[in-house]
Amino acid sequence: MKNKKGFTLAEVLITLAILGIVAAISMPALNNAVQKNKVPPSIRKMITTLENANERILQEGEADVISESILNYNTNYINELSKYIQGSIDKDASGKVKTVKSYGTIKINGSESGLSNTDKYKVFKLQNGSSIGIWAKDTISAPAPGSNYKGYIADILYDMNGFDKKPNSVAKDIFIFVVDNSGAIATYGSKLSQEITNISSNNWNSTTGCPNDKKPASGSEYCAGAIEENDWKVMYKY
Repeated sequence: MKNKKGFTLAEVLITLAILGIVAAISMPALNNAVQKNKVPPSIRKMITTLENANERILQEGEADVISESILNYNTNYINELSKYIQGSIDKDASGKVKTVKSYGTIKINGSESGLSNTDKYKVFKLQNGSSIGIWAKDTISAPAPGSNYKGYIADILYDMNGFDKKPNSVAKDIFIFVVDNSGAIATYGSKLSQEITNISSNNWNSTTGCPNDKKPASGSEYCAGAIEENDWKVMYKY
């Protein structure tokens, strides 16, 4: 009878080493793909959550616009939202509401310089681990002429992973919305956001926006609009 030959210890160790190298190479790409696929449904769910909360605010205030439904809306909007969204306003040990700036810089267009005015975005943590930063404007900007919308009232930064987790990068895990006084939420860079803000330049479909099949070296703030207007798909190089 022939003796059965097994694997030597050296062969087993070499095989494990090769498998480890392959895993180390493939895991980042796999994690990136998983995160990319989570983006569109996560954005859509957050928009629905915010619009439902705004509808409740309008109903409770018996008003047609948020600025009339909330007393001093620019300071109290986050308090009203917190009544209808599962989670809590993020406060420090002294009871002061934290801002996005409390968590450090946000990458935008690949730069560590961060997004301007992050000290103005008050943070609300959702129960699912995500976060929103809310900047209710001091003044309401009128919508585009002839629009049925009521005016640009607030900006929202939505971080799918929460501001306490990396990469904290716009178009990766952070996406920008604008809020209309009617309660509507629009992805920044979409045609709807242009109508609400009456700003013609914030369009994703340009060389300085978030064009398809390209990595947004500039204009990554418009990528939420690009996702919505591409049938809720991430078409840019993620």
